[in-house]
Amino acid sequence: LEHVESACYINAPLYMYFVDNNESITRNGYDSRKYIVFDVNLYLKKRTENLFPNDNALNELVRKRLMENIKYHLQNTRKSKRAKPKNQDTIKFRGRLKKEFDKNYKNAIDFSFEGLTIRYMPLFISDIIFNLKQKLLQ
Repeated sequence: LEHVESACYINAPLYMYFVDNNESITRNGYDSRKYIVFDVNLYLKKRTENLFPNDNALNELVRKRLMENIKYHLQNTRKSKRAKPKNQDTIKFRGRLKKEFDKNYKNAIDFSFEGLTIRYMPLFISDIIFNLKQKLLQ
């Protein structure tokens, strides 16, 4: 991005997907290998802010993407009947997620039941609430 002179956005799913790779990180269930996705989103947010400090729309788009990624990881690391008990790495990772969520939370934009629960409650309480909500919606 530092060396790009011009760019454009194409709103089309132009990608190649290999369906025969059973070892792919995207083909398996959620596990700690997917933690790297959070680090990539965090890196992109920091680089975008540094490279384009005055592009508020772009920075907001990247921030929202980071927040959605944090919610994804919190949901998938939540202790449930399907998940193994949390190990120390998962607990530390969830702590990092919560810290970044709190740091990037904006009241006016992220004001939702899910956002408020994650922001203002300890993670173990939000886990209980989300598990109950999931059971009620089944």
